Amino acid sequence: MTSLRRAPSGPLVDLATGEQDAGLQTAWAIDPLTGDDGGPGTPAAPLRTMEEFNARYQGVLVKVASTLQLAGDVVDTAFMPQGVTFGFGASLVVSGTRAAVTSDVAVTSVAQHGNLGSGFPFELTTTGVDWLTQPPTAKLVVTSSATAASVGAFGWILSLTDALNVASSSKVMVGQFTSTTGGLVTPQAGDVLGLDTLSPALPPQVLINALHIGGPGSTSCSLTFRDLSFDGNLSQQYSGNVLSNVFGCEIVGGANAQQVLRVNTTLFLTGCRFTANNLMRFVGGPICNITNSVFASATTALTNLAVFAGGAYFLSRCAFNNVPMRINSKSNVSNSALNFRNTKQPIGMDEFSSLYSTGIVAGSVGNTDSGSRIDRGSGWTWFGAANKPTVLGGTPGTDDMRIGGTSLSYATVGTGYYALFNNANPNTVLNLVGPGGGSWAAQG
Repeated sequence: MTSLRRAPSGPLVDLATGEQDAGLQTAWAIDPLTGDDGGPGTPAAPLRTMEEFNARYQGVLVKVASTLQLAGDVVDTAFMPQGVTFGFGASLVVSGTRAAVTSDVAVTSVAQHGNLGSGFPFELTTTGVDWLTQPPTAKLVVTSSATAASVGAFGWILSLTDALNVASSSKVMVGQFTSTTGGLVTPQAGDVLGLDTLSPALPPQVLINALHIGGPGSTSCSLTFRDLSFDGNLSQQYSGNVLSNVFGCEIVGGANAQQVLRVNTTLFLTGCRFTANNLMRFVGGPICNITNSVFASATTALTNLAVFAGGAYFLSRCAFNNVPMRINSKSNVSNSALNFRNTKQPIGMDEFSSLYSTGIVAGSVGNTDSGSRIDRGSGWTWFGAANKPTVLGGTPGTDDMRIGGTSLSYATVGTGYYALFNNANPNTVLNLVGPGGGSWAAQG
């Protein structure tokens, strides 16, 4: 098939049929204010609605790396491609628009409040902003830094308070910062930040058949969402081999239970903010990776839960504020570095669930209930090396750890412990084993 453009900014047209070849278009755009659904849908001549884009993308064989820029609030309908096939090496990046709220925020000092005083969450002391007047869901972007690789990195507000949980106009607690390529960045004194809000969009409802026709096991095809605020249920279902990425987005759990659904794909959520105004439920799919992200709520209601159900999850460098984590029956969560602030009963497990820790589970100074708890569970959990849950603050022996109703202090407990639970009675600990077979309870 041979294609050409009718004009420099016009659509690609199949010479045999005279129709636009959407699978070869490398740059798409939608602008509800200036767009025209009769145009080519390029950045120079955008479409007006997502509905029109969905119609043009339906049943398409995508053959190139492509982008879709959403200018402003594109909320007429959700991104809903159907019957789309991605050829080998093809991809689509859907990007929203960042709107500047505040600029030139100077960081004068950074205090690290992670495990043993290292790592995230970070307490930033700043000038040029009154944090009490800023939107709590703002995205923080490094606009200037002595470290060139830090420019463009971003993070999220964890709470509009300092380390002692006191509201402060000059200090703010933030989660892990993420580079533009997904790497780790530590904010530093001398950095300059901008605060942005993200353009809203209806959550994507991805229903794609045979997304990948490349070689077996290839991960060269991908669908990525960036800089968007989704309020509602994300549904991503595939029957092919593809990487699905949600990068630097906000996901809001409103009045209804929030769900992130995955089928037959690996989903990566990197550098995201999960605003839990109600229960947020992650359901289904083989693997879900959540890294460098913040789970936050403005209230202390125990109904503002992050519930993981029906799948395998890996959480790394995630900070929780006022949001407990629950692991439903027959679900597995692995983690590397979690931090809970102001969170009562931060970890809960149902029967036949499992928690595998390869990193730190920590509370933070100022917690109202600062320990890491497993309140009930049938299955197993393991904390290896120096990675057992650690509490910075709270009452030793009460807030440290609770399994099956038994409080365990870590003041004298060794390393490499795991727990087995009685499946018939979730509140009964079957075995607590440490190095050399010693019991947790005896040493705790």
